[in-house]
Amino acid sequence: MEELLDRAGELLEKIRKERPLVHNITNIVAANSCANILLSVGALPVMTYDKREIGDIVAKSQAVVLNSGTLTPRKLDAMIYAGKAANRESVPVVLDPVGAGSSTARSKAIQRMLRQVDISVIRGNFSEISFLGGGSSLIRGVEAVGKPLDPLELIKDISIKFSTTVCISGETDYISCGKNTYVISNGHPLMARVTGTGCMLSTLVGAFTSVTYDYDIAAAAAALLFGISGQLAGEKARGPGSFQAELFDTIYSLTPRDIVEKARLRKES
Repeated sequence: MEELLDRAGELLEKIRKERPLVHNITNIVAANSCANILLSVGALPVMTYDKREIGDIVAKSQAVVLNSGTLTPRKLDAMIYAGKAANRESVPVVLDPVGAGSSTARSKAIQRMLRQVDISVIRGNFSEISFLGGGSSLIRGVEAVGKPLDPLELIKDISIKFSTTVCISGETDYISCGKNTYVISNGHPLMARVTGTGCMLSTLVGAFTSVTYDYDIAAAAAALLFGISGQLAGEKARGPGSFQAELFDTIYSLTPRDIVEKARLRKES
């Protein structure tokens, strides 16, 4: 466990030093928050989904994050185009399958992305990840309303099925590459009162994948950073509005020592 905590701090410092460019094709609801969370952690955001420039942008990027939150046929084509370009350039790709299972069209689009793009990390909530595994989806709108299966069993199965690292986020976060599984219990109830927190976490996962090839470590480090920052921000905030501002400020100022001292983490075999 100490090794993971040390690595998380090292990766945070590396992001701040190298300022990696993270290309996001995300949803209109959370785009501004995702850009700001990247700037807060020390990375640089770019948010285009125009196919005429995607190839050039991906070639200059250190990670790509694909988010199905406000999906259109044009955006789906752009995401697959960006994902394939990233695969050619050996750039890590993070997939956030927002609302998987909420509609037939969205579900088919996400399945198409998984078939056509090699994904480094999938980050979703319990219901979205359960749907990817062939289980029932408990979605209202694009929000999860239940926990369909045992998360430890689910995450290992999905990781093996898609040969990728998987991160299930919620009140408790689970990260697994099929071999190593981490459970993180940091966070604050106000995180559920601000739109786009899951999208922001996916974007942070992208930032961390940009500075290491150990994608399970990257996802766990991002979840630790986000959960601890949410926990500390929630202690200062008066409500959802001030919480978001405190969240950005806390991520900006968080130290590797904070991660070691505040982490609520365990490793499962």
